[in-house]
Parts: sequence; C-alpha cells; structure tokens
Amino acid sequence: MEGQSVEERPVEMGVEEMEEMSSPGGMREKALSIYIPWSKKYVKVGGTVSIKMKISNNADTTQKFDIVPVSYEVQRYERTQIDPEWVSVSPSSVSLSPGESEVVEIRVSIPENVAEGYYSGTIAVRSSSYPEQLRYYSVYVYRPLEKEIVRTFEVGNGVERMLVIVEWDEYDEANENTEITLESPSGVVGGGEVKSVVAGWVGPDDYYFNDNSQIRHTYKNLINSPESGEWSIKVRCDVPSFNFRVIMNPSDEDISSW
Repeated sequence: MEGQSVEERPVEMGVEEMEEMSSPGGMREKALSIYIPWSKKYVKVGGTVSIKMKISNNADTTQKFDIVPVSYEVQRYERTQIDPEWVSVSPSSVSLSPGESEVVEIRVSIPENVAEGYYSGTIAVRSSSYPEQLRYYSVYVYRPLEKEIVRTFEVGNGVERMLVIVEWDEYDEANENTEITLESPSGVVGGGEVKSVVAGWVGPDDYYFNDNSQIRHTYKNLINSPESGEWSIKVRCDVPSFNFRVIMNPSDEDISSW
C-alpha cells in the first residue's frame, strides 16, 4: 500500500496577456519600446491594484508621450473590459530625452458591484512621432470566500502512517491568511507545519519592477497510526486556488521530498 495517494490538482486561472509593439506595416519599431512585466494580479472588489509599465525612447530626439486608458467596443468582451474610468496613470504624460526611460504606474480601482473574474484593460501610448501604440494587461477580481472548502478522503485499515500536504499561492495579499484544518473521524487533528517560499526572477528589463515575485505556501502533517474512516481537509481562503495530496504509508523519501 506504500506510495498510494489521493490527489487533487488546481484549476489554472489564466495568464497575463503581453504583446510586442509593431508598426502598421508589421515591422518592430526600434525607436520606441514599451514594456509591461508578466505577473498575476489579484484584487478584491472595492480594492485597488497597481501595475507598472516602462517606456523607453531609443530615438535620436526628445519625444513626448501621453499615456491614456482606453476601451474599445467589442460586444462579446464588454463584460470583462476594464472601464477607463476605473484607471488612473501616473505620470500621464512623459517627455523623454534620447536613451531615457520612464516607469509609469497604472492604478485600477475596482467598484464594489462588479462580477468576479478576469478583466482586461488597454493602455494607449500616443505621440506625434508614432502611430498610437496599445498595451494590454489583466487583473483577476475576487470576493473573499465566506465558507471554507472541504475535501474528504478515506483511510483504510492497516495504514501505519499518513502524509497530508496542501499547497497554495498568495497573490497581492489574496490568500495571505489561509487556514488549514485536518479532521479525523474523531475530530480535529493538531500538528502540522507551514513552509513559505518567496520566488521571483530578474531579466534585462525586470530590475525596474518589483511585481514579478510570488509566494508559495506548503502545509505538511505526518500522522502515525491514523484512525480508519472518513477524514477531511478544510481550507479557508480568499481565492480557491490550491492543491492537496494524501500519501498512505509514505516512504522516508516521500516525507523528506515534501
């Protein structure tokens, strides 16, 4: 029975959309670059989220740029578009000398009455020297769950020890205060430990930003001589994005690897 496991995988909730700038003829415009780093952005209804964007002037002359939140009427996407009235940009206009860059902040304030889900926003960068350039970003809007999520599993006779693991990600304070409760047929089981790992990356442009790190939490509980019958894992979180694994009679390698 060693190595037998019960496992549930998370549902992926999507990724940021990112595009490269091109001229109307399809050639990349080398004199101007616009960069939004990839990151997962979560925001509660009624909350505000910040997104950074870098504009670089690679031309030989000083250029002035206006940064404007915009929206285009596409009926099937209307519900999930970010209204420009929710968005502020600071600074909203920049003048860049040759070789100069500027990081602007896009702040999106979500009303209380919107539905949950992914929303896409559009930023226009305008200049008298270039065609209008569009950049896209997205945020996930959520309402913190009011009820805990419960997953059950069976423990049979003859199980000498059992390893329970729950993993979840923290995004922009979402899931910051996640609570894990393990229950046997007789009641709540104590013990267990949580390990938290902060990870990120730095690329040629990423050193301008601090929004591409993420936090992964792992709860682990090793139970000796577990009671047979129905057990449950109860998770209280803001966003349902976690996975769990229960290993019956784990090997020493299973225990050390988690």
